Amino acid sequence: MGLTTDKPEQSYMIKPTISWEVDLFGKIRRMSEADRAQMLATDRAAQGVMVSLAAEVATTYFDYLQYEYAEYISRSTLRSREDTYRLMESSYRAGTINEMELSQSRAAVATAQAAIPRFERARQQALHALSLLLGQNPSDDLIGRHASLAELDMPEEIPAGLPSDLLERRPDMQEAYYQVMAANAEIGVAQAMRFPSIALTANGGTLSDDVSRLFGSKSYLWSVAGNLTGPVFQFGANKRRVQIAREKHRESVLNYEQCYLQALREVEDALTAVNTYRAQIEAMKTLVRSAERADTVAMQRYRGGLTDYLDVLDAERTLFEAQTDYADAVGSAMSSYVTLYKALGGGITMPATEAN
Repeated sequence: MGLTTDKPEQSYMIKPTISWEVDLFGKIRRMSEADRAQMLATDRAAQGVMVSLAAEVATTYFDYLQYEYAEYISRSTLRSREDTYRLMESSYRAGTINEMELSQSRAAVATAQAAIPRFERARQQALHALSLLLGQNPSDDLIGRHASLAELDMPEEIPAGLPSDLLERRPDMQEAYYQVMAANAEIGVAQAMRFPSIALTANGGTLSDDVSRLFGSKSYLWSVAGNLTGPVFQFGANKRRVQIAREKHRESVLNYEQCYLQALREVEDALTAVNTYRAQIEAMKTLVRSAERADTVAMQRYRGGLTDYLDVLDAERTLFEAQTDYADAVGSAMSSYVTLYKALGGGITMPATEAN
């Protein structure tokens, strides 16, 4: 007597539906081209944001160094004027100078004291801006040990005859180019929509215990669905769609041309700033050295009784202004290189110099 068991039977009912459009007139291909161009344009826009961010960080850092150096000059000037004031007090008590000269010396000290908070405030605000750009909490540790503005070496001179092809590296130029490509592809899409669309649809159903036979060719029933009359009844709308696509393409071309002209202007402005600031800094160095010498001579002549204290005050004021103007010029010069870096879409590669 044998044992009998019931073998379970499994049934599968799967009805997949697969459909796609036959690309008779290139609509799908042109849509793919448009989507790809839009993706590349978006990518270049993201690169532009990164270049702008790097330039903003560098510019803010140079602002910080500029205000830091100006604050250092102000503190040094204050210490010098305080020393002079103490000597003036001794001379006043001895009766060798009058009260007006003592008051003038006290006013010079107050002028230097008033300058310190102004530059300290600007330095702290630059630090806060830099912290925000870097996504960190404001702290002096963010800067760390660094050279002062006066210790920085100016970059090498920009070589003459930069090719205009460098402008093609700019992310905004590349973005505008891909926008033109996308708009051109959209014309093809709109043109293809004026013709009938044909879609193939496969409806499959099978009932079997063998899943491997599910995708056999006999499991599908094919049908052809064509949108043959739609373009006829929408002839006017489709025609307008093509006209709109062409106008958008024309607009994108004009935008590309405007972007190119703007890029040329920014590069020319940046190169002009770089060259003129280099000449200005050399002149400012001479001015500072001359002002330092004039300040020393004025004090010597005053102590020798050959001039009055007004000449000393004038020499000190000229020196202080020359030093702070020099700090401003150096900071602006370094920032002009950052502007050129941004205008060229990420800087240029300087030619290697051969060793002698």
